[in-house]
Amino acid sequence: MPEEFPLPEKIATTEILTDEELELSEIRKTTLEDTGEFGIVSPQEMDSSGADTWKSYLDRKKLLDAWTPPLESPYNKFVKTKTVNSVEFVGSRIKPRYSGGEITSERELDNLINSGQLEKGTAVILDSGGAHSVAMAVKLVEHGFQPVIMFDSVPHTGGINRSEQELATLLYFAEQMNKLKQEGKIRPDAPPVFILDTHRDDRDDRDVSFGKDKTKVKNTYKYGEGDFPSAEEFQKLGVQKIVYLNEGDQRGEVRPDFQSPDRLGGDLKPIVEKWTQAGIKVAYTGIGPWE
Repeated sequence: MPEEFPLPEKIATTEILTDEELELSEIRKTTLEDTGEFGIVSPQEMDSSGADTWKSYLDRKKLLDAWTPPLESPYNKFVKTKTVNSVEFVGSRIKPRYSGGEITSERELDNLINSGQLEKGTAVILDSGGAHSVAMAVKLVEHGFQPVIMFDSVPHTGGINRSEQELATLLYFAEQMNKLKQEGKIRPDAPPVFILDTHRDDRDDRDVSFGKDKTKVKNTYKYGEGDFPSAEEFQKLGVQKIVYLNEGDQRGEVRPDFQSPDRLGGDLKPIVEKWTQAGIKVAYTGIGPWE
């Protein structure tokens, strides 16, 4: 059962809540009256380990532990927990996801892995659909990266952002990630792979901000400079290059004619601009998840 936390309007003015308590209170408030069914794409009974071990990861702390970097990692402070923490509130209504979009993304990621672009001192930003980004991240972790979850939305059946899809995919790979971590294959000094959802700030045509459709819940979000390491932090940690991958049709290849910051989401442009101004190289590629 979800943990009990007071709703914000019921908190005494003298009481100071931690960031975690505030986040859990927000999740509870958002999901409390949502009794709809989530339409998970390609729902699975078994996870990537071939068992139903995913059910044990309906515990938010266990799921988060499987997907966070080691405690000593300098990237832990950038991990977003809102979507992961939501698992205890919506987990009974979802199953693990593993679809053709993830299979295609994993397969074409091999082109990037084998391209020589991921040399020492290279970080990766996966900015595809959340579920596709999760699947590709697992493959990169197996090749020496550490995962940094950036999902920051509460799943809701009426939500503009379909964050239940990436949560379902996190469940699908949870046991596999846990084993990699327990085996010491995720090192605190490994380069990071930031796992994003390109649909994080999608707009609904009916524009909930003006109340034209109250059936939609605005659970979208954007990033600011403080959500990622600064150029100075990256350089101190040995990162001199970043590969940015979105939903393009380059099959994971870094092609000269597709190198442009115009590929970035609007919230990322000022962040990446500061990185490049400080001398960090950014290479662009894309993978189309659906054939």
